[in-house]
Amino acid sequence: MHDLKEKIKAEAANLGFSFCAFTAPSRPVHYQQYLEWLSGGYAAGMDYLKNDRTMEARANPAALLPGAQTLIVLGYPYKCQAVSEARNQYHGAPTGRIASYALYQDYHQFLRDKSKLFAAEIDRISGRKNHFLFFVDSSAILEKDTALMAGAGWIGKNSLLITPGYGSFQYLAIVLTDLVIDIDEPFTTDLCGQCRRCIAACPSGCITENHNVDANRCIAYLTIEHKGIIPGDLRAVMGDRIFGCEECQIVCPHNDHLLISNNQDSGLLIDPNVDLSREMDLSAEEFKSKYAGTPVTRATFQGFRRNLIIAMGNSRSQACLPVLENTLFHDPSWFLRLHAAWAIMAIMGQNAHPILINASRHETDKRVEAEILTLINGQNLG
Repeated sequence: MHDLKEKIKAEAANLGFSFCAFTAPSRPVHYQQYLEWLSGGYAAGMDYLKNDRTMEARANPAALLPGAQTLIVLGYPYKCQAVSEARNQYHGAPTGRIASYALYQDYHQFLRDKSKLFAAEIDRISGRKNHFLFFVDSSAILEKDTALMAGAGWIGKNSLLITPGYGSFQYLAIVLTDLVIDIDEPFTTDLCGQCRRCIAACPSGCITENHNVDANRCIAYLTIEHKGIIPGDLRAVMGDRIFGCEECQIVCPHNDHLLISNNQDSGLLIDPNVDLSREMDLSAEEFKSKYAGTPVTRATFQGFRRNLIIAMGNSRSQACLPVLENTLFHDPSWFLRLHAAWAIMAIMGQNAHPILINASRHETDKRVEAEILTLINGQNLG
């Protein structure tokens, strides 16, 4: 049995996985804390997490596959583009930041395909036809808890899995199988110790004291999953982040050796320097074409444009005003007009009042009118 396990791990390494670990398909060790996180409202608008079928599967992964015996946890590393907010000028134009993981091919299908190749190797090594289910960040499996139970690493204060030697810059894939494999010992040491760098670095203060994150305040959630209005007090702290946020990972000492300088990776599908004004000129089809095959499309065209507008406001650059004024007066989306009003005010301060008053005279949407009135009265600037 041990020999089988080592051969499987060797095949995982051959396929580029950073680790391969095994655990039983049992109740996750932090399942009760997960329920408390949900009931506390920390999942924000991710109501799909509360689906009854999903909840049952999270509590009992073995029920997902008849005869399930083993959960195999796989890690796949990616490089972090260590770009600071100080780099917000590209050829003189304000730019926005996209989280490192989204600069590459979308990991969901990529890892699923690689996991299936891995499973085929397991069949070959074991000499039998096994049954498998594959999960890549879109399933009922609590991936980070499963990885901890398999001994792959510990859950950091920022709620992310941290693996010795590989830090937190990894995608996770889970394979559930009916093949019996010796399981690994769980990881029981919290190597974060007294370190609080991630908590101190979080721009929005979304990291709670119990190794969890309040999604209502998390910039990654707001710029990707949240499709509505960004709360006024959170717009300024978004800075130049237009898709995702990784501040808590960049400052983590377990990731220090993994950071690379901007544009040093030939595997990038997206230029990390996103010119905000030029990006606003993209049509819906051009956005879809440019970001095809990357995670960025999850933000949706309108959500991404909202993020660009907020980053423009935070740039405090007068060069952004023509685009923002055109959006405020002519864009058919009330949603974007509302955020454009905020961005103009963020750049111009009280000097924006004449522009906003003029816009309010032509505005037909009550929500935008209310936003403009709030801004003129000196509120909602964060």
